[in-house]
Amino acid sequence: MLIIELDGAPHGEYHQIQKDENRDKYLESLGFVVVRFENRIVFQDPEYLKSEIQKHFNRKIEQK
Repeated sequence: MLIIELDGAPHGEYHQIQKDENRDKYLESLGFVVVRFENRIVFQDPEYLKSEIQKHFNRKIEQK
C-alpha cells in the first residue's frame, strides 16, 4: 500500500525530519511504501507529481 505525504515548511526542520524518518521506517515495517513530496509540487509541477505516483503503481504491477 502506498502512502503519499505532502510536506510543508516545518518538515524541513531537523527534529521534524528525524520524526518523519522514524515514522516512515515504522510504516515500512508494516508493509507500506511512503513517498514524500513538498507541498509546492502540487501547485508548481502537478504533472511531475502524477508521474512519480504512477511510477510507484507501475512498479507494484510489475512485481505481480
